[in-house]
Amino acid sequence: MAAIAAVLPAAGCRKRKADPALAAIVHAEPIFRVASALTPADQLKLLTDAMTTWEDQNSGRALTNLSQLVESRVIDQLPVPPPGRRFVIDGQRHQVVLGAP
Repeated sequence: MAAIAAVLPAAGCRKRKADPALAAIVHAEPIFRVASALTPADQLKLLTDAMTTWEDQNSGRALTNLSQLVESRVIDQLPVPPPGRRFVIDGQRHQVVLGAP
């Protein structure tokens, strides 16, 4: 019985090796950089392109929240919309548009 007890703790103490594919995703550079989109029209195009990229990476699943683009490192940050507006996903037209606050 003592031999079994001596083996069990040692078996559970091994460190798991990091998955290199997961590490690459976590530390990957964003695909799109928001700073390069200066005008609202550029921001909308960038967000729409990023949305398409995200959906391609996620087996065609529809994007439900723009923050998913940042969380998955498709973009580096959400752009600031023009005053009194907000960015909205238009599922029918499959693009990001400016909406009322």
